[in-house]
Amino acid sequence: MSDADSGRPGDSGDRRAIRRRVLQTAMVAYPDLRISFRCAIRDRSAAGARLKLPDGIPVPPRFWLIDASEGLAYDATAVWRRDPEAGVSLADPIDLKEPGHGHLQRQLHALWLEIAPRR
Repeated sequence: MSDADSGRPGDSGDRRAIRRRVLQTAMVAYPDLRISFRCAIRDRSAAGARLKLPDGIPVPPRFWLIDASEGLAYDATAVWRRDPEAGVSLADPIDLKEPGHGHLQRQLHALWLEIAPRR
């Protein structure tokens, strides 16, 4: 039986978009932005991602996912969890390369600067 037939959440049979393998640094930030931690993006599609999370750290049902290399923040929703991984759906991104005018965007920009690659 292939993974597509296994019926497990996150298997290719459940996906609407093809994912590509990546290894990108990212940050999970709780909705109030008071708690954040680094993670890795392992797979990516237009609508979602598979994250590798630090052992024992729970991911909330909804959070901000900040992609370090792209400079984008996504409103993310956890779709499935199998420690230490989680599958998430992603809303339209917010560009963090400029601080922006809103309070939320400035805070997300500051978090992105903590993990952004140095140029």
